[in-house]
Amino acid sequence: MRNRLLLGFVLFAFIAMTLLVIPVGFTLDAHENASTLSALKRDTRALSSLLANDIGRNRLDQATKLSHSYSRTTGRQILVVLGATTLITTSSRLAADEELAQIARSVHTSPLSGIVPGTSTAGPRYYVAMPLPDDRSAVHSTEGDVVIVTFPVAVVTKIIHSNWRNLGLYGIMMLVLAAVFGFF
Repeated sequence: MRNRLLLGFVLFAFIAMTLLVIPVGFTLDAHENASTLSALKRDTRALSSLLANDIGRNRLDQATKLSHSYSRTTGRQILVVLGATTLITTSSRLAADEELAQIARSVHTSPLSGIVPGTSTAGPRYYVAMPLPDDRSAVHSTEGDVVIVTFPVAVVTKIIHSNWRNLGLYGIMMLVLAAVFGFF
């Protein structure tokens, strides 16, 4: 009788943990993706203002230093396109990426964001494409002037896998504790 009761208790604990862990895992997954895109949008908005200011004052070297410094610090890549010309890139692969070129041509007045599928040279990446602000001098054309910031999906996927692994371990730990307390 006692063994059946304990087995029922452990089975109930397993079902309860499963019903708790799976929704929490999906919630953490969605939150991680949303927060990554949100941070990318925030940073792209700030970078577009700073880069537009430097480009408008013909300080391309300063804009390039800012882009490379940001890229080294965050692991994100930057592509600045003026019209049909690539002005700044922190990775040579970005300049040759036809999907990003298509995104740059698609940006008009509002930002675009999402995930660029993987190519043969790079895996899937989050991206935010935003037009450069118009506070620059008349030296540069403003039609099609875009800054694109990308970030590898693989980095976020590792975090999500870590979250799922931790949730599974917590679930197993709770089941072990339930079994230990049930038997003693």
